[in-house]
Amino acid sequence: MKSLKYMKFFVYLCALAVIVLLAKYIEQHRYFQIAQIDIVNERGSTEFQNANRQQIFQSVLPSLTGSFFSVNVHQAQKAAQATPWVAQAKVSRVSFSSIKIDVQEYHAVARWLNNGTEAGLVDSSGRVFQAPTDEKLPEFDAPADELNTVMKQYHLLNGQLKSLRLEIERLKYDARGAWTMRLTNGVEVRLGKQDIHTRVQRLIQYWQSELSVLAPYLDYVDMRYPHAFAVKLNADVPAEFNPLVRAEQTAADNSIQE
Repeated sequence: MKSLKYMKFFVYLCALAVIVLLAKYIEQHRYFQIAQIDIVNERGSTEFQNANRQQIFQSVLPSLTGSFFSVNVHQAQKAAQATPWVAQAKVSRVSFSSIKIDVQEYHAVARWLNNGTEAGLVDSSGRVFQAPTDEKLPEFDAPADELNTVMKQYHLLNGQLKSLRLEIERLKYDARGAWTMRLTNGVEVRLGKQDIHTRVQRLIQYWQSELSVLAPYLDYVDMRYPHAFAVKLNADVPAEFNPLVRAEQTAADNSIQE
């Protein structure tokens, strides 16, 4: 009986050794080695707008080197998503020797400023992400949780400004809930907290009738008055456009006439 028991144990041990050796053979067989890694965008193309395909490849390579059975798909996915401009990545085993990585890129619509300091980029969903870019983008100066609100107002206000052929270069929404915009001609417009679209409409009216000639000399326009506005002129303003100089000149002329 004992010899039979030992024989069965020996058979089981041999079978286990055969399974281990077979598994090792399969794992090391060239048929199961990862030979191809395809990286594509949302449209199935290998061309990316901002993400660097080679950079993604290098980031996932340590996790995807080896056989079909030993690669770490989860780790590769995390590595791909940590690459600049990658919003989301999905790593899939396509066959015994190939891997496919579907990449969704971030598409920047603005730069995010935190109290005037650049803190990242903003995508069309209001998400903040970090990536290098030289692209000319509008600036949103606001708390991170208000970026969706700022984006909506940016599009609405820009629509109003079309008649002036101006756009917003920077839109600020401060902690008090007040709005300030800087236009592409460098002029700052202070809108305050209430009725900002009515105030922009009034700005358009005054701009067309009075302010356009002053544009090169304006530091800011303050639209927070109920039925008026205030301006601050810079030091380069010619005398004929400066009301203080005109007032002094009028006083001098009057004294001469006396």
